[in-house]
Amino acid sequence: MKIGIYFSSNKNNGGVYQYSLSFLDALKEIKGQKFIIFNDSSEILNEYADDFNIENLNNANENLNNKIHLKNLKKIIFRFGYRLISRLHLNFIINIFGFLTSMHLLFLIKKQKINIMIFLGYNYAANFLSIPVINIIYDLQHRINPQFPEVSKNGINRMREYFYRRMTKNSDRILADSETGKRDIIRFYNFPADKIVILPFLAPKYLIADITTEEAIKILATYKLPEKFLFYPAQLWPHKNHLNILKAINKLKDSGLTVNAVFCGTKKDEFGVYKQMEKYINENNLCSQIFYLGYVDNKIISALYRLSVAMIMPTFFGPTNIPVLEAWKVGCPVIYSDIPGCREQLCDAGLLINPNCYKDIATKITLIWNNDPLRQELIAKGKKQLGKWTYFDFATKIKDMINELISQTYGTKNNQLQ
Repeated sequence: MKIGIYFSSNKNNGGVYQYSLSFLDALKEIKGQKFIIFNDSSEILNEYADDFNIENLNNANENLNNKIHLKNLKKIIFRFGYRLISRLHLNFIINIFGFLTSMHLLFLIKKQKINIMIFLGYNYAANFLSIPVINIIYDLQHRINPQFPEVSKNGINRMREYFYRRMTKNSDRILADSETGKRDIIRFYNFPADKIVILPFLAPKYLIADITTEEAIKILATYKLPEKFLFYPAQLWPHKNHLNILKAINKLKDSGLTVNAVFCGTKKDEFGVYKQMEKYINENNLCSQIFYLGYVDNKIISALYRLSVAMIMPTFFGPTNIPVLEAWKVGCPVIYSDIPGCREQLCDAGLLINPNCYKDIATKITLIWNNDPLRQELIAKGKKQLGKWTYFDFATKIKDMINELISQTYGTKNNQLQ
């Protein structure tokens, strides 16, 4: 048996990229099958070349920035094109376009004689295969939180809805990150519950879990950060809710408590909130308390987790999020949104906040800012929670799912994963 994995995310895709890498890392633990990666991302996956055969769908010699810009251009063209086509009820045009653009991947899948195909990102090819197909739905926020432009404006919601409707019609299994994610898929698309496999996120391996305070101080020395700060690693989307953190810090400043915050993540040209944040910071004299580092590498992120009072994440989106796992791995307390999915992920290993209420955010910050016993208690609970789901568990769940499909589709227990 040959198992194909379609990999399409890039570093700037945030959690999707991290989850995709975790998936590949977990597959290393599985024996008995040949795995082939069909790499459609801008990243070169050299570190996986010893464990997998890799088919690069893009020209490896092409400039990285050109690849990213071309992919973004295609996305924008499709987004606006589908917006028009859907209004005219001409969806068959999208189906034809999808088939034509996926022909190269379909050819390679057939050439490699793939028996089961796993898609870690959406590709039209999944709709035209006669072999078992496993897809993943990371979130359905265009249905749950359509008020946010990053999942609703400029045809994005129509594009996402088209993708997911086709996906749920043509999948033998769908992966979800949580019970909440599973319920959302059933609720919106009536997909069979027994064909949804819950595969929670893992803490990425690239973080330095055992980084010391001394090492972290040296790594961050050039940034001239304050001794105490909150940390939020997130791209500057509206749904990430940076503005309510700023409002909470401003409220605390007015009450006499100086709280600092460090943000990192890309600004996002489309729908980004950097300018709104900058305006609020300047108008409320918070410049000495807020530090924006932009995109930083994994060593710096590890150091920020180690030194921060807490990782604060008042996001409106779930179901679950990887930064919580990162914080637990490095030993950092968590302040997290009290919404479905996030609440399920956190259990009692952190402080829950109402993301709509900056006053509640301020209250929880006050609770932990000068309270080291509480910090240590939450760090211990986070480590315990993290230990409940490991790479071995992740790999075992994948193995069982694939073995079930092999048995159901090919009527044999031979060549199953070990």
